[in-house]
Amino acid sequence: MNQHKPVDSPFLVRQPVRIGFGTMMILLFMVVSAGVGLLLYYAMRVPAITSEINAWLGRPNAPIDHAEGRRAQVIFALFVYTAPLALGMLVYAMHFVVNWVDRLSRQSQQPEDEQFRMD
Repeated sequence: MNQHKPVDSPFLVRQPVRIGFGTMMILLFMVVSAGVGLLLYYAMRVPAITSEINAWLGRPNAPIDHAEGRRAQVIFALFVYTAPLALGMLVYAMHFVVNWVDRLSRQSQQPEDEQFRMD
């Protein structure tokens, strides 16, 4: 059987690929959840937090290495203070890149001879 292959016409205007609001929200949720997961990971390494959780759950406390516990506490505090700024910068950069790609795709769809265009 002869299958008809669609022909690209110079008169057909291709629609640019646009990333919708839902996709941007999914990207935002993924970035934020990764940041929260990282904060929770470091929070579980801080001895003061794990001893409180163990007390709530009725489990005995594990022996504490004070030098490693202090290091984990400092890293957790740094992440808590810098995470909102870092996540904001990452989301802004992702949004900038998506808009830049969208502008490039729109410019490639524009006809080259704008002066002869009839609207």
